[in-house]
Amino acid sequence: MSSTLKSIIALVAGLAVSVLTLYFGPLLNFHPAVTSIVALAAPAVPIIYVLTLLTKKG
Repeated sequence: MSSTLKSIIALVAGLAVSVLTLYFGPLLNFHPAVTSIVALAAPAVPIIYVLTLLTKKG
């Protein structure tokens, strides 16, 4: 699998986790702070992954 495809999958997965956390957090009675932290941190992980892939290539 190419690194571009891996990057796209990682970014979409991070955004999906963020959206699902915002949607299901209140339904599962998560504390609002936990929901906010997870929703903000989830997209950061794939972004860091993509940046490491880009720096490896260069």
